[in-house]
Amino acid sequence: MLKKLIKFIFPIRFIRLVVMGANNFIYFNGLYKARPKVYALDRNGKSLYLSNIIDVSHWDKLDIGNNVFIWHFTTLDTFNGIRIGNDCQIGTRVGIFTHSSHHSIRYYNKKYHEVYFDDHKGRVKGSVEIGDNTFVGANAIIMPNTKIGKGSIVSGFSYVQGEFEDFSIISGNPAKRIGDVRKVDYRFLKANPDLIDSYLDYFGLDSLEELKSYTV
Repeated sequence: MLKKLIKFIFPIRFIRLVVMGANNFIYFNGLYKARPKVYALDRNGKSLYLSNIIDVSHWDKLDIGNNVFIWHFTTLDTFNGIRIGNDCQIGTRVGIFTHSSHHSIRYYNKKYHEVYFDDHKGRVKGSVEIGDNTFVGANAIIMPNTKIGKGSIVSGFSYVQGEFEDFSIISGNPAKRIGDVRKVDYRFLKANPDLIDSYLDYFGLDSLEELKSYTV
């Protein structure tokens, strides 16, 4: 009955217009109609595939590449800058953070909220960079001062901080480089030769034998 009444008073198109224009209606819309959905968008000439329920703190501090996919319930704390390269995929419930107060809260305790947050001593802060064609699995946490090289895989539920070279398989808590993606790719491409040329061209390799040289 309530849904019928709302539909009668507020046509769906009007509700969507209000939601787009006023943040205070977003939660109401979530209760009534909105479902998690990925939208294909064109932003500054780039094709993006973004969930309607990701949380980006500062869009102007997000440097996002072309053909990037970000799934539902993911949080991007861009306060100190996040760069996501081309052709990346970010899974559901991923947290990418450029600051953390996990030390400051102890040092300031009761006075924590009396000091402007960016002036807190002990505050961990720094940018995050994710290289081209990298996959970040569900529920992974990426902390400040992290740089992940191109063509990498971050396993789900990993806690990631630090620098990782290209083609890393990253897993664990704390996360470590546990392998090289190119070993997996070489075996796969041997069995699927129709994809070889596209792969070699994308990563600037001359032949499958060159890829094999990285698997030793």
